[in-house]
Amino acid sequence: MGEDHRDKIRTSNVLACLIEHAEGRREMVPSAVTAGIALLRKIMPDMSESAVTVSHDFTNLHEAIANGSIAAQLAALGISVAGEPEQPEAVRH
Repeated sequence: MGEDHRDKIRTSNVLACLIEHAEGRREMVPSAVTAGIALLRKIMPDMSESAVTVSHDFTNLHEAIANGSIAAQLAALGISVAGEPEQPEAVRH
């Protein structure tokens, strides 16, 4: 499918019609709903197929704190390098 076809789908009322149908404001036969969903799949990513994988390696965390590589970031959060939280300054209104 070319980009010009995708543009036509984007500017059509396919999504609006499907939303109206879902809200009960528009009657649609099942084949029209299926066709509308198929057209939307051509232009919209399927977020159900997306996955985010995050991993953390904390094995050297204490070393990183001790050598100062993240001390400034911790201090900005009000945490001392020794691990004891510092009291934040009073908020002035």
